[in-house]
Amino acid sequence: MRNLACVLLVAAASLAACGHSPGSRCAGARDAHMSLVRVDDSSEYMQRVYEHVGMAADGAATDPAAIAAGIRIDIDMWRTPHDASVTDYRLVGPHRATLETYVAGLGPALQVPADHRIVYEHVAPRADGKDPRDYWRSFYVDAAPILDQTALATAEVVAHDSQPPTVQLGFTRAGGQAFEAATAKAVGHKVAFVVDGEVDVAPVINTPIRGGKAEVTTPTKLDAELLMKRLGCTT
Repeated sequence: MRNLACVLLVAAASLAACGHSPGSRCAGARDAHMSLVRVDDSSEYMQRVYEHVGMAADGAATDPAAIAAGIRIDIDMWRTPHDASVTDYRLVGPHRATLETYVAGLGPALQVPADHRIVYEHVAPRADGKDPRDYWRSFYVDAAPILDQTALATAEVVAHDSQPPTVQLGFTRAGGQAFEAATAKAVGHKVAFVVDGEVDVAPVINTPIRGGKAEVTTPTKLDAELLMKRLGCTT
């Protein structure tokens, strides 16, 4: 969702403790375009893209085409629960179309492999940030999704007294099993939640997410309701 800053996390325990209702049935979810995909961080492909774009001492690109398009490379680094180092290279640019055009023009040597794709996230400026401009960034992901819209059974907007509202998602039995298996395999790495072709959130998974439920935190109730609508769920 545009301008949506979210966090995907375990929600089963809080749902049970708070006594929330099962939520709205997502009858229209099969017509929505939602998927959960594995981010291929530390990939050899994005390492080569990084080398092609280049990075000057000030963080700007060195490739003339990237400079002309206002594109640069962003590096996200973290350590897994087993203390392994992970590096995720991401393209950053002013518009999604700008990034897509640049990737398409990289040439045969840097053509995206058939078993992968590049998806994009719109990032709004932080209220306390020095740069007021929004931007887009890329994620290099598996082409085959972990889950799609058929795995979504219910969703519910939940308001919190001192925290932003959340959309609590409930998966089908098969979807919940696939979600748990995928997050167990992805511990220490990212998965991306994609709606309508845009990344809403791509968190690092720190522990397997069990219980067939997950939660997305949104800035406002309106954002939560818009996400529900895009998922084909009624509020």
